[in-house]
Amino acid sequence: MRESIPNCHGPFPGCKIVSLEKYTASNPHALRLAADAYWQERLRAARLQYDLASTESSRVIDDQRRWPRPAPDGSASLRNARLKESAAREEYRRILRIFTDLTVYGKSPEPDPPDESA
Repeated sequence: MRESIPNCHGPFPGCKIVSLEKYTASNPHALRLAADAYWQERLRAARLQYDLASTESSRVIDDQRRWPRPAPDGSASLRNARLKESAAREEYRRILRIFTDLTVYGKSPEPDPPDESA
């Protein structure tokens, strides 16, 4: 039976993972499996954010091409869309590196830096 820990503050903050205290003794791979699942979900979410940002960037470019004259805020909206796409791509690449290191090389990820916006 698996139990979730909502908003756990263990090695993977904000995740819903298996309560490892109960399973680590009987299954030494429980932490690794939980870490793999957590980072796989983070990778999926990062890819989704990148896809959304890329789609928005393409939409802004298409809107610019559709009109004979650029919209008054056209360059600003294009710049913002490109910045969001770039940030989403970098986050996806960062998480992909972590996931690859974990699954291929068995290297544990460094903890995420504290969120400064809170």
